[in-house]
Amino acid sequence: MPTDLVTGASGFIGSHLTDTLLSAGRGVRILLRPTSSLKWLPEEAIEVVRTGSWSPEAIRPVVEAVDTVYHVAGTTHARNKREFFEFHVDGTRSLLEACSEATHPPRRVVIFSSLAAAGPSRTGRLLTEEDEPQPVSWYGESKLEQERIAHSYAEALSLVIIRPPAVYGPRDRDLFHVFKMAKKGYYFALAGGSGMQSMTYVDDIVRGAILAGSNDVVSGRVYYIASHEITTWAGLASILSLLLGVGQRRIPVPASMLPLVGFLAQHLSRFRGVRVPLDRNKAMEGRYPHWICSPARAREELCFRAVMGLPSGVEKTLAWYREQGWL
Repeated sequence: MPTDLVTGASGFIGSHLTDTLLSAGRGVRILLRPTSSLKWLPEEAIEVVRTGSWSPEAIRPVVEAVDTVYHVAGTTHARNKREFFEFHVDGTRSLLEACSEATHPPRRVVIFSSLAAAGPSRTGRLLTEEDEPQPVSWYGESKLEQERIAHSYAEALSLVIIRPPAVYGPRDRDLFHVFKMAKKGYYFALAGGSGMQSMTYVDDIVRGAILAGSNDVVSGRVYYIASHEITTWAGLASILSLLLGVGQRRIPVPASMLPLVGFLAQHLSRFRGVRVPLDRNKAMEGRYPHWICSPARAREELCFRAVMGLPSGVEKTLAWYREQGWL
């Protein structure tokens, strides 16, 4: 039975990827930090490796003889730019160095980057992989540098880079605040509120990642794994309004106010010891309305097509939040 390695398996996307690989009859080894939770993972069905060091020497035994490495580990929230780079750049460099030095290196490495590495669409046109990246946040800059590190190993290893856009679904905490606000009857209209979003359900992201890990493609290739549907925050609010039976009041937040709002929110989160949805990094991204990308290359080269429509995906996510007592 082939064994795959998943980093970041305790997180939102990583846990869904682990579930899907196990359902397909794959062996799964996961690499976690000592403090990472196994809450969403079937511990009896997976091989758990914990390490406090992400040096190539510490990771090398973990990558030996695995078929595919899915590098999902990362963070969307950090205190500063340096922390984002430590998570995404230093960790990726160590992992790829370990893979390249392994006696039996992996057949394929799939790097989870982000649409944020490319930045927003400045014109409202769907971004393609050929467009010059223009990240606008610390997170995006760290993800683009992660991609550059990956490209430097594209001859030594067979690797693919995927760029998911905004991802939602059960277990997600980043977009949960949108559902929580909708239950109270309002939504924030950032940068005018009419900005377009390539919002994609988690199961579709996982399918796209597995296709990237299994198809014979050129090493170093980049793919947008995204839904072909485009929505707006107002459109999402409308769907939630119908499902919740609660009218939605639009609260405009001008782009000029976002840096101050993000700065204050981040300092408040440090004081209270809780994570806020709109920190300084998210405020940098919120100034730009359109976060949209084309899945055409993934469709043509990976045979990928998202199957979950937004209304059905939002309904499933809402039902899960309710079952878990989050809403």
